Amino acid sequence: MGLKRFNKEVAAKLPGPVYYLWASDDFLLWEAYVRVKSSIKAEDQEMGLDVFDAGDDDFTMQALLESLSSGGLFGTKRIAVVKRFEELKTKRDISLLVEYLKDPSQNTLVILSKKSPLKDIPKELQDALKEHVIIDLNLNEQEAIKFIKEMGRIKGLSLEGSAVKLLLEITDNNFGQIYWELESLSLAGYKHVDESVIEETITGSPGFPAFKVARSIIGGRKDEAFKAVARASDIDKYSFIGALNWYIRNEEKKGKIDHLRARQLYEYLLKAEIASKASSIDYPLEVDIFRLLSC
Repeated sequence: MGLKRFNKEVAAKLPGPVYYLWASDDFLLWEAYVRVKSSIKAEDQEMGLDVFDAGDDDFTMQALLESLSSGGLFGTKRIAVVKRFEELKTKRDISLLVEYLKDPSQNTLVILSKKSPLKDIPKELQDALKEHVIIDLNLNEQEAIKFIKEMGRIKGLSLEGSAVKLLLEITDNNFGQIYWELESLSLAGYKHVDESVIEETITGSPGFPAFKVARSIIGGRKDEAFKAVARASDIDKYSFIGALNWYIRNEEKKGKIDHLRARQLYEYLLKAEIASKASSIDYPLEVDIFRLLSC
């Protein structure tokens, strides 16, 4: 797990001059930043930590390089963090950074980016970064389950694996959303969390629109399905599809829907998700529901 590897670097006081951390999920990058910040005493952060956002209009590479060339408090090293590095666009900024990477100072530069260092950044930057520490923070399914269980443990929650998988499905692997859902469960006084808790609280079952739609699709009730969709206009489409997928699979396990029809529904949901992500056109949910009712 990338975060575990980065934790070791933080525990060793970030000995390397440059770290390039990347992930497709904003929350994982935020977690990395929090770990950097928490490694520095609050009273030392003003002199020992500089934070830059490459997406801000007032960001300048010159300011970043000046920070890296100056010392920290009482001769200690300074840490400079660059958020939203993927927003860095000008060739001049990239050229200046490449030159710095060839001969970095004794301070530490931590780059947080949503871009892969292997394919999504300029070739000269790729080559310069090869001499430094690159950490992929993205999580596979098992790592994600372990990570979420640990988040829950910190909040006093014991999460069953099935509950974590449901959270991943209904949020479309959005770790930030999962974090706040766990926060809500903790504040509500829950200790042990299984699938039924997620279904009853986070999704609001039986009122959760995706589950209402799924029940309507399975029962062939068109009017009910479209009414539920109309009330779900503010729900993320991918999360909606994930919740549909989970509910149909759960009903199949209970024997409430035959395997052949369930497979047809799965296949269409997969095609709908792929098509939606690949297209620049935001098709309304009603189109998908109409086709699902025809399965």
